[in-house]
Amino acid sequence: MKKLWVLIITLVLANLTFSCASPGASGPSATGKGSLQVYVTDALPKEVSAVEVKAKNIEVHKADASEDSWITVLKDPPVFDLVKIAGVNVLLGTSEIASGNYTQVRLDIAEVNVTVEGKQFKATVPSDKLKLVGTFSVEEGKRTPITIDFDGEKSVVLAGKDQVMLKPVVKLIVGKPGSTPAASTANTTSTR
Repeated sequence: MKKLWVLIITLVLANLTFSCASPGASGPSATGKGSLQVYVTDALPKEVSAVEVKAKNIEVHKADASEDSWITVLKDPPVFDLVKIAGVNVLLGTSEIASGNYTQVRLDIAEVNVTVEGKQFKATVPSDKLKLVGTFSVEEGKRTPITIDFDGEKSVVLAGKDQVMLKPVVKLIVGKPGSTPAASTANTTSTR
């Protein structure tokens, strides 16, 4: 009888150990992968008919990584026109990245062309790197939408007859894993 109790206790403990270590446990996995969807949207500028932004890449920073460790999620994303995307979310791309918590998004701006009264001007940009601070989680097997929300009306500065500047006023809108961009909420700060 004593041997039977020892066998039962051993089986119960083994079962508990196995169930605690199973991959179905809740919470973001540090080793799995999830999807990050990057969208862009804008408020309509009044004086211009086009603001075309070309980026080199879009990167993210993982919470537990060193300050200089960035992960490229989109290389050469499509050019987007801040006028055409006013009021809508346009998907720039989706990337599979390690699940976990992230704290920043960085956009490397290659070129900005602004059309004013039918004439196109190459805009000057104070910094070629636009950094947005905001926390978001990527969970294994789920898509996390983030939206880079430009305020085009405040970002485009007409400095003179032939001088146009883009001083990005931007916020990062973060969705919960598994949600759509419409269900996203603002959680951000932008820095240059």
